[in-house]
Amino acid sequence: MPRLIDSRSWELLEEVPARFFRLTKEALSLRQKIVLARQCVKFLRRCIQHRIVPNFIKRKRLHAICGVPEDSHRILDIEMKVLRACLRSKQDNLYAMLKKCAAKEYYCDQYLEGNLWRRIIGGSKLICDSIRSNAKVTLRRKFDDLLSRSHNMTLRRHTDTANEDQASHIRASNASRNSRVTVLGGITLPDGARSLLELGPSFSPSQPISKVSLRKVACGLHDLQDQLRKKARVEETNRN
Repeated sequence: MPRLIDSRSWELLEEVPARFFRLTKEALSLRQKIVLARQCVKFLRRCIQHRIVPNFIKRKRLHAICGVPEDSHRILDIEMKVLRACLRSKQDNLYAMLKKCAAKEYYCDQYLEGNLWRRIIGGSKLICDSIRSNAKVTLRRKFDDLLSRSHNMTLRRHTDTANEDQASHIRASNASRNSRVTVLGGITLPDGARSLLELGPSFSPSQPISKVSLRKVACGLHDLQDQLRKKARVEETNRN
């Protein structure tokens, strides 16, 4: 049996003949569902317009499935695609209900007495107006909450990025001012490797410098450079 959203609808069905009771109830139920569906479509459109992700999509935890940070732009793009798919599905469902409701209202108008059907339609409009008002208030409150959280998250992300850039600049300035190590090729050394090189020649074991030693040093530097390049590529891939 169709479900009536507002219990006052039962009062409209009191004088309906038994053989037309189900038909009339289905028509009233569809009218109420259409009102809610239209408000949901408007809500989803506003979310898409402002690039806000509703909670029913956030709860799917797509970032955990994809293995990327929750605030990643890639995840936001995926969530927006899911949101658009939900909107299309909701619109298709709305159009199907409109066609079904129009057919049932046509038969109600044919089979029920004129005064009875007009009285039912009048009462149904009042009930649908009440349902629409309540849905607007609820969805408006939900949208404002999502918009506020979205702005706070964006502000926090910008603040974290600015702090990280400032800290990186300070570390780079201190390193360039105090470092005894010069790195060629624009490669960033880990702090541990730089600290070891900072020890300088006094740390290395003394041995005669020969052509063999020079070749070993050159080969070691080339190996280190290759390893650092490989590590930099891996880190760049992980960040992307």
